[in-house]
Amino acid sequence: MSKSAHTAGRKIGWWIGALACFSLLASPLRAQQELPQVRSWYLLPEYANPAALGDQPTYTALYGTAGSDLRHYLLQGSILWSLGNHPLRLGATLEHGKGHFWQAGDLTGRMSTDLWKSANWHLRSGLQLSLLRRTFDGARALSEGITDSRLPTTRVEGKAFDLGLGLYLEGRHLELGLSAQHILASELSLGERFSITTPRTFHAFATYIIGQRSAWSLRPSAYLSWSRQQGDHQEIGLGIHYQDRYQLRTGWEYAHSWSLSGAIGLGHFTLGYRWERSLHDQPTRHEMLLSYRLPQLARSSRPTKYMSIRLL
Repeated sequence: MSKSAHTAGRKIGWWIGALACFSLLASPLRAQQELPQVRSWYLLPEYANPAALGDQPTYTALYGTAGSDLRHYLLQGSILWSLGNHPLRLGATLEHGKGHFWQAGDLTGRMSTDLWKSANWHLRSGLQLSLLRRTFDGARALSEGITDSRLPTTRVEGKAFDLGLGLYLEGRHLELGLSAQHILASELSLGERFSITTPRTFHAFATYIIGQRSAWSLRPSAYLSWSRQQGDHQEIGLGIHYQDRYQLRTGWEYAHSWSLSGAIGLGHFTLGYRWERSLHDQPTRHEMLLSYRLPQLARSSRPTKYMSIRLL
């Protein structure tokens, strides 16, 4: 085994071991939060996994609703930075979510770098740092008859920092992601007797590409997110893609919901929409996404000309 392959193997083992250790440290929430979450993970893989940041700078806006109370907004951007011959992908997300009694405002910075690269495979690692803000509307809870003595009776908010890690493997016909978010389970104090901890959440997704990325392809996928406090979200899906510009997808979450979604590429813009119908009495979810990819700069094929000045 070459030295570079041995070094890459050690790095991969360290990251997988770190994620496994974090999965054993989950602790219960002191108060349940009802906040919306981004569901279009296949259009925004870097939202759940910082290692999935791509090489092409992209800027995205997303809006989602679930009934009259749950709604969320997201603005996200990324750039590619080079340290010598070593690419470094940087991204940031500003997110706001609104629930019945809760509001959340998160600012997240992400970074991904190469662990190992060959002709057919590309393995990246990612790190993210988030500033979290949670607001609880105690006055509204009191007006609706919730009289728990531990709850604040006014509008209160708390702030905290938290971390996330991720691994992302991309091949010619396969994409795999594994990540952990809110691994510090940071505590946010909301008043003297009330506090919450951010739920440690673990994400895994896989997509297999049948066909060619540059033409027609069929893409079955699976996604799992889990936390001890909020349970799990299991989704299997099947998408039809054409030239990585047009896609139509259906998804099914076990015993919970099914969804239809689509995306269309118009030049450097991508417009996406997801419709999700609950199998129970939960409200229908809608998500709309608009993203813009900066055009890649073409390298000039003209030979470099030099000017010389001869002193006589």
